[in-house]
Amino acid sequence: MSNSVQAASARNFNSIFLGLGLLLVICVLILPLLAGTRNAFR
Repeated sequence: MSNSVQAASARNFNSIFLGLGLLLVICVLILPLLAGTRNAFR
């Protein structure tokens, strides 16, 4: 039983870590675009 609980918690941790990584990548990709559009509108 403890093994299944550990596996489930590890899976949840991996999914959360992947989600945070994707958010970080999206922010890094979008921030330069926002800065470029701001400079273009200026």
